[in-house]
Amino acid sequence: MPHLSLSSPVGVLMRPSLKVEDFDPLSLAADQLRHNGFGLVPVVHGDRLVGAITELSLGRVLGDGAELTDPIDAAIVPMPKIRNYESGAEALRRCVDEQLQLIAVVDDADLLLGLVGPSDLIPRRHRSIKPPVIGGMATPFGVYLTSGNVSGGAPKYALITTGMSMSAILIAATFGVQAFVDHFLPRTWNPNWTLAVGHFLAYTGFLALMRLLPLSGIHAAEHMVVHAIERDADLVPSVVERMPRVHPRCGTNFVAAISLFSSVYFVEWIGFEEIRLVAAIIVTMMFWRTFGSFLQSVFTTRPPNAKQLESGIFAGKDLLKKYAVANYVEAKPWVRVWNSGILHVISGAVITTSLFYFICQMLGYQIPLY
Repeated sequence: MPHLSLSSPVGVLMRPSLKVEDFDPLSLAADQLRHNGFGLVPVVHGDRLVGAITELSLGRVLGDGAELTDPIDAAIVPMPKIRNYESGAEALRRCVDEQLQLIAVVDDADLLLGLVGPSDLIPRRHRSIKPPVIGGMATPFGVYLTSGNVSGGAPKYALITTGMSMSAILIAATFGVQAFVDHFLPRTWNPNWTLAVGHFLAYTGFLALMRLLPLSGIHAAEHMVVHAIERDADLVPSVVERMPRVHPRCGTNFVAAISLFSSVYFVEWIGFEEIRLVAAIIVTMMFWRTFGSFLQSVFTTRPPNAKQLESGIFAGKDLLKKYAVANYVEAKPWVRVWNSGILHVISGAVITTSLFYFICQMLGYQIPLY
């Protein structure tokens, strides 16, 4: 067990503890038990350990009819102890052999110094300064993360390629749907239903293509690293790979909300627009998070490979490093918008869409409606 502090003396591993005197009333012992948080409080007589009072022993004497003003001596139980110069290995052996959660640390005069348990044998982790909120995006060049004032991981120009990729996927799905509608749907169909089917197929086609591209794995790595940072977990592959792929602040949830609202409001399944509006609002408010989580887990993310996961870890470490030395923690609104990457993604989408429109005009193709 190379990561355990087994060779160190328990005097440097122990945790502090509250204590009570053997003449204190039960009411004070109850207060100390609540604040100590270990399920027990050592009992001393002139700072010398004489035992402990536990939740069980307190409950036993109260059940026997003791008053809150009575002294705690009837609730005292034996407390295992270890000398402050004994090793962590000895503390661990006793915890395992004697099924102990905590042991009192004392000196040779039995003066109480603290408590030690198995968790105290694990070195305390150095906690990085972390941003209150982290945003991010997946790019073809890796994970991009931002705290608003600083960013880490993939460079900002990579976000332009994200917009270009998403726009290209949407165009491909739209063209495929147009071909399907032209060749397979009856021309006698109600135009509104044809339009609704076209929109649905374009939407699902876009999601299917998104799932097949490496971008979905990078997207998952982004979510998993953000989860790890938010949990103060170590940014190492063996830890990050256990994190969830679904994140509640993902932009997919916003897309899910728009999709639910549009599918209820804009399809004329009932003639009264006011009723459709109310129904769309109700359905969106009730199901947008559930639907968004479904889309994330099935379509917009997939388990990342080792390279994609490493990209996310690099972005997380890079962001934390920059955030720790940033001049300003609170970013100005325009800086936050710039670092969010949304402008870069939009510019990439505009570039691809404009190029597509220009090519269609040159070749005389009619742009699909879906």
